[in-house]
Amino acid sequence: MNLLFKSPIISSNGVFLAPCASLTGSVSVGSGSSVWYGATVRGDDAPVLIGEETNIQDGVSVFAKNLDRKYQNVPIPTIIGDRVTIGHGAVVNNAVLESDCLIGMGAVIGVGSKICSNSIVAAGMISLANLLQ
Repeated sequence: MNLLFKSPIISSNGVFLAPCASLTGSVSVGSGSSVWYGATVRGDDAPVLIGEETNIQDGVSVFAKNLDRKYQNVPIPTIIGDRVTIGHGAVVNNAVLESDCLIGMGAVIGVGSKICSNSIVAAGMISLANLLQ
């Protein structure tokens, strides 16, 4: 869906988008990736970049919003690397998930978090800061 003249960019190579998944605004989806039923990916104010062969499962919410820091709009993108799996119902908000990560079901990855390559975030975990650096 277009938002403020921004449209999702979806690779033409093997991407699966469930019919009821929602991609809005500045969203880029790499080849071989999938966005499953009921997932929402919103690049309202900043981009959401999804790498190759990444799996965003049912009911996941991914956001990238401008954050007001002392009255300055600071666009912080959400970057999801290659071969990342984000489990059912997880939330990712203005964060970086490097390649080859597994985010468990219902986990919350908060603003400014960075999940390093080859990491596993347990189901239901809440991350409000950098992990495994």
